[in-house]
Amino acid sequence: MKNIFSVLRKSTLIVGFIFYALIVNAQYVVNFEGEGELKPSYASATVNLSGLDWDMTDALITTTAAGLPEFINGERAARMRGYGTSSMTMLQNKSNGIGNITFLYRRYGTDTQVDWKIEYSTNNGSTWTQIGNAFTAPASDDVQTFSENVNVDGNVRVRIKRATEDGTVNRRLNIDDIVITDNTGVQNVATPVFSPPAGQFFGDIDVTISCTTPDASIFYTTDGSEPSQSSTPYTDPINISATTTLKARAYATGLDPSIIAQGTYTIITPIQVANLGELRAAFPSTDYFKINGEVVLTFQQTFRNQKYIQDANGAILIDDLSGKITTAYNLGDGITGMIGTVTEFGNMLQFVPAFDPGEATSTGNQIDPVEITITEMTANFEDYESQLVKIADATFADAGAAFENGLLYPISDNSKASAEFRTTFYDVDYIGTLIPSGAGNIVGILNSRTEGNYITSRSLGDLEWFYGEPTNYPTAFEATTTLTTIKLTWEDATGEVLPTGYVILASDEDNIIAPVDGVPVSNDPVLSDGLGAMNIAFGAEEYVFADLPVNVTYYFKIFSYTGAGSAIDYKNDGNPPSAEATIILTIIPEPTNYPTAFAAAATGSNIKLTWTDATGEVLPAGYLILGSSQNNFQSPADGTPVADDPNMADGVGAMNIQQGIQEYSFNGLEQQTTYYFKIFPYTNDGQYIDYKTDGEPPFAEATTATVELVTVINSTFNTDWEGWTTISVKGAELWDRNNTFGVDNTACAKMSGFANSQSNENEDWLISPALNLSNTTNEKLTFFSALGYTGPALNVKISTDYAGSGNPGDATWTDLTEQAAWPSGDPFWQWTSSGAIDISSYGSATAYVAFVYYSTSQNSATWEIDNVLVNGEGSNSISSPGQDFQTTIYPNPGTGRFNIQLSRQADHLEVFSLTGQLVYKQPLSGDQTPIDLTHLKKGVYLVKITDLSSGMFSTNRIIIN
Repeated sequence: MKNIFSVLRKSTLIVGFIFYALIVNAQYVVNFEGEGELKPSYASATVNLSGLDWDMTDALITTTAAGLPEFINGERAARMRGYGTSSMTMLQNKSNGIGNITFLYRRYGTDTQVDWKIEYSTNNGSTWTQIGNAFTAPASDDVQTFSENVNVDGNVRVRIKRATEDGTVNRRLNIDDIVITDNTGVQNVATPVFSPPAGQFFGDIDVTISCTTPDASIFYTTDGSEPSQSSTPYTDPINISATTTLKARAYATGLDPSIIAQGTYTIITPIQVANLGELRAAFPSTDYFKINGEVVLTFQQTFRNQKYIQDANGAILIDDLSGKITTAYNLGDGITGMIGTVTEFGNMLQFVPAFDPGEATSTGNQIDPVEITITEMTANFEDYESQLVKIADATFADAGAAFENGLLYPISDNSKASAEFRTTFYDVDYIGTLIPSGAGNIVGILNSRTEGNYITSRSLGDLEWFYGEPTNYPTAFEATTTLTTIKLTWEDATGEVLPTGYVILASDEDNIIAPVDGVPVSNDPVLSDGLGAMNIAFGAEEYVFADLPVNVTYYFKIFSYTGAGSAIDYKNDGNPPSAEATIILTIIPEPTNYPTAFAAAATGSNIKLTWTDATGEVLPAGYLILGSSQNNFQSPADGTPVADDPNMADGVGAMNIQQGIQEYSFNGLEQQTTYYFKIFPYTNDGQYIDYKTDGEPPFAEATTATVELVTVINSTFNTDWEGWTTISVKGAELWDRNNTFGVDNTACAKMSGFANSQSNENEDWLISPALNLSNTTNEKLTFFSALGYTGPALNVKISTDYAGSGNPGDATWTDLTEQAAWPSGDPFWQWTSSGAIDISSYGSATAYVAFVYYSTSQNSATWEIDNVLVNGEGSNSISSPGQDFQTTIYPNPGTGRFNIQLSRQADHLEVFSLTGQLVYKQPLSGDQTPIDLTHLKKGVYLVKITDLSSGMFSTNRIIIN
């Protein structure tokens, strides 16, 4: 880290001298150092920078105490988050136009970078024109300069934003020292461009310099001095063989000289090592290394783009979080000439590549695992770390259980030693299969974590278990049909050697071939194409194939087996049990009649639909209700079921209702909106569903009222627990607050069961203060969560009978976990919105929300929670905004720039998302006001305009497209 900051200090001095000359003549400078130029979070806000207001969305102003390495010239700089919505936009005009615009930029930390662009507007932000080309910071700590001549007159404003408007993953960028000169009427020569751009290189590099101004002459220096017409003229590519700061300036008749282009080319000479043994022996070192010999790929996974490589002298894990290696490799590929650094994380030595080594230099290499005992594994782990090994005659203590991700499984062998098998690799095919019993061979890669050393298999084929063929087949094998499904049942096999499991083979032809020993059969549950197969664990005695075509006979055979992978041993002698069944379906014609008395009634933002069941010779099996805010229905098609869609945030919805039920409500709809509905009866289901669509299906409509969004609780944990209670049911660890790593780098709640270098068993509750839901309707819960490491899932629950203190086990809690969206943990610490969770069924009561953390002695994830919000619709919602407070918003829908026309005085405007989150606010004056919401994502929003003196308000829906 010391080396990184040393480079930064030198870079800061260099760019500081460059900008001194520019700032002297600049008319508008933003260096983020002014009094009050503070913005600690990414949330959208207005900041006055050097006298002009800017909107900063998914952008903040960072300080030298920020933590991760970042470029700051002085005490503060801007940090752009890198989301699709990230932008800095001037809200006021700069007079005297723009001559040249220049600023410095560099990646934040080691974030992968994305494309950015800068634009200007001469019509108050109605339209924008791009300045120069889009730019992307290099994957290095080298400070870059953006400089372009614009030469436009009049009042003008600029913005810096993501060029590609998508993504919600941190791709952060530092920006500092924005300099905008007046347009003097004298044009500059275009700034020279270097190719390739400055950065890190391994070995000599030839740099070309170009200029878009016709007949321009380019002069350059390599000693740090300012180029002039007395400097070296550029004619041929410049060979750079040592770290060099290249500067260039272009001249042309009748034009002012160009802005000086500069870039630092860092030439790295890596230390040459012959093999992986020499590489491992060189650690610790911060140098770059080049592995001259060929290494072979033994395993790879998408997590952090990790790869395991080895040669005759050692092995190592490639940890490629930044994705430098872009070539696709197969297991057994040889790779030559890899360059990178060596680090250690969690006691595991790791190789961090500097760039892509290119195509494989050989393919199909066979890596035979070295056979070791568990005693050798534990005594000499470093000698075998990251290497493919085999432990013979190993036994699992948890035989018969199913493998799960991220857990530890004790093993032992004939050396009378014990160790742990860890399911470190995700998406491998043995997760969910049964742990083999008895003794067998474990092939795997040795890997480390802070808490211990482990072996992990790459696939089911690495578990070599030889039990001998099962003694018997299962008995009573039968097939029965129900509609378009076939259910297979049997009784478990008995005998001296019991099966590990069964494989069922299925076909629409009576020609099933027995499986072959040593060749596992993959699962294929889709039998509708005529072939299927399923592996079933011993002890399960049924399986169902569904969605099958009618009038087809299917044939089945079941085979017992022991072992797994290359050691799988099928019983395939004699006559395996067989069964057959034919799908015969009675098709019911379409319903005779529609239902009657179909009506819609609105209450607040809810619409309740009622009807009277259809009568006639053929009664329906159910009804399909279609809803729309546009009254543009398309009738359903026979044979194509319509899925339930109760969420009408996008303007359309659908629900299937059983015959006999005569009402349904769509809740939480947009206010002051007319919704239209049609109802269609149907018979049968699946591919045979038959809708009644002739004539005129029943139609109904209703208009929702204006509602007031009420915040029940909005917990950020920024200053304290804000009334939340922490209760430990089991374990010594407790929920805590972290002041740094929350959303927008604020505080958050955090819980981990890892302490004293080990995982610990815990059950810990984080319980909200009492939530009064008696004055609201259509309540929604949202929150943000982040995850690091592996362990049990976090739960979210709600209770209406919790006493407010004491043991939460004494109350009744409803689990809401499955209704929330959660982070995957790949990569760690990605803040993820839960989405809106409907808790309206707990209205008219006092409720408590709880986050429940679990960990075991084997696994303990770290969970973080932030920005917990519960809102609902106020009970004082009105049917219309009132004739004395009319609001017109146009154009609506629009691109984000709207005009507000008011019928009376109002002084406050707020914009809410459909989940009730406040996303924008501004004061109002006069009866007509423009608003700029171009920084918001496309979608539907609610605009609330309030007269603060009287409390009267008007609420309108707007659409940004």
